[in-house]
Amino acid sequence: MLAYIASMKDLIFVLSNDLVIQSFYQPEGEQLHLPPSQFVGYHIDDINFPEHALGPIRRALEETLRTGQSGRAEYYLDLPTGRTWFDLRSTVYFTRGDAPAGIVCVVRDIDSLKRAELDLQAKKEEVDRFFTVALDML
Repeated sequence: MLAYIASMKDLIFVLSNDLVIQSFYQPEGEQLHLPPSQFVGYHIDDINFPEHALGPIRRALEETLRTGQSGRAEYYLDLPTGRTWFDLRSTVYFTRGDAPAGIVCVVRDIDSLKRAELDLQAKKEEVDRFFTVALDML
């Protein structure tokens, strides 16, 4: 199992039921955007996420706790290297018994995929505008 985790390029965070980050896994060679001392042991609300990112993250985590089903959030952060898009997947984990012990989150950098998606959407809108104008001219 550890070899599988080590082969991933994703960040993994373990949170308590009250949304405090307890631990994390960082792939070798990947950079964190904050030092661990600024997020391990902190509630998700105290990490200084911008609201446009915190809202979707919080909703996904709360949905996971409320329903026991996997949650998902897509968000961006404006980093020193520029705007970067991320995908968060959350699931409940159990230690003993049936009560959830917390949440495991896998966070993946989806920046290149998101940029291609946004570019495709912009091109589609441009084509739609072209045909709207062309039809109006007929």
